[in-house]
Amino acid sequence: MQPVEKHRLQQKYKLAPTYYGVIQITNERNHKIWIDTVPNLHNRWAFYQLNLNKNFYRSNPLQADWNGKLQV
Repeated sequence: MQPVEKHRLQQKYKLAPTYYGVIQITNERNHKIWIDTVPNLHNRWAFYQLNLNKNFYRSNPLQADWNGKLQV
């Protein structure tokens, strides 16, 4: 990649809007609700799905619920 093109892409990334917000995940089996604030709503749901499906998520209760191991 040419230095000018790289610089242009970096500037475009820095100026891109960020959509802060809150995401809620509800377990439909036990009705537990998990809420998190996120810096980028557009990409975050894919992040959660990927990590939970791969068993990499850092929150053990949420991961257990996602895997179907209900916690009371």
